[in-house]
Amino acid sequence: MSIKQALSKMVSLMAADPKHEGRRLSIVHCNCLERAFALKEQIEAKCQFQQVLILEAGGITTVYANDGGVVVAY
Repeated sequence: MSIKQALSKMVSLMAADPKHEGRRLSIVHCNCLERAFALKEQIEAKCQFQQVLILEAGGITTVYANDGGVVVAY
């Protein structure tokens, strides 16, 4: 599975979760701002989050995301 397919699947899972509506979503990226913005566009097209934030990884999140990765939380 490619990164693009994995992110698309993740967005579909979030959209299927009724608890996401009206919440705030954080996208944390590790040296991949373009991927974070592309992911934000996909999420805004399929989900009803109140707000979507894009943040740079720092501390322990860099371990989870790794270089070029993203972590999402809501």
